Amino acid sequence: MHVSTATATENRNAQGEDGETVLEATALEKSIAGTRILDGVELSVRGGETYGVVGPNGAGKTTTFRCLLGLLPTDGGTVSLFGDDPRADDAVLNRVGVVFEYETLQPRWSVRDAMAHACHVYGVPTERIETCLAEVGLESDAHDRKFRDLSKGMQRKASVATALVHEPDLLVLDEPMSGLDPGTQARMRELIDGLREAGRTVVFSSHDLQHVQALCDRVAVIADGRTVVETPLSNSVRVMDEPRPDIATEQAGEVYVVSDDDPPADARTIDLEELYFSALGVET
Repeated sequence: MHVSTATATENRNAQGEDGETVLEATALEKSIAGTRILDGVELSVRGGETYGVVGPNGAGKTTTFRCLLGLLPTDGGTVSLFGDDPRADDAVLNRVGVVFEYETLQPRWSVRDAMAHACHVYGVPTERIETCLAEVGLESDAHDRKFRDLSKGMQRKASVATALVHEPDLLVLDEPMSGLDPGTQARMRELIDGLREAGRTVVFSSHDLQHVQALCDRVAVIADGRTVVETPLSNSVRVMDEPRPDIATEQAGEVYVVSDDDPPADARTIDLEELYFSALGVET
């Protein structure tokens, strides 16, 4: 079997294939309250591509994003955002739009007020408000309602619209499909795919492989706070039941992911979903 190939992969534009590295982590480590959360996260995102970070709840996805954006100090490794360290110069964050899984907009503000505030912060005209609300498909009767009074799906749309007001080069979405009904999930997929087609770089995390396979050009699988494998969705992934001393592998639960360019004959080719369950120990 081969890794599933999605429409987004088939339509990958040149910028995503050959673009500059816009976001990179090397050997990222982070402990919180004495517990190791990240233990060697590695990823590299190129301009114009849609990149998925896959892992179960507790794998370290949100912590990875916070470290990548300079919102948390790291205990080891390096972070690069558009070639700069965001911890040293947070001005680079002006090129980024972020939506975390747990909504961060002021609950007593209306959607329109929250977006007007974002326009003021980024120095962009308030005309962007209507453009972004239309882009995410937020119903017009929700525009002047308080954020806390909206449904979870409406809140997610409002958060994404607010993250887009300054037309960021990179959009980071933490579990954007979590808790949404199927119709809103479909709208979110359309939005992400539209951003990719427009040449924007999108990074999103998920524990649901259906969304990743439908949208992403490449994916990093994270388990126990480290990157198990980073691969294009157009590639095959080969695993072995036992490692060999002369073959480069990465342990992934019960199996070993083969990173050697010339895998042995007994290496199995599996799809991304099977890799996910093997790497993360999740029962089907």
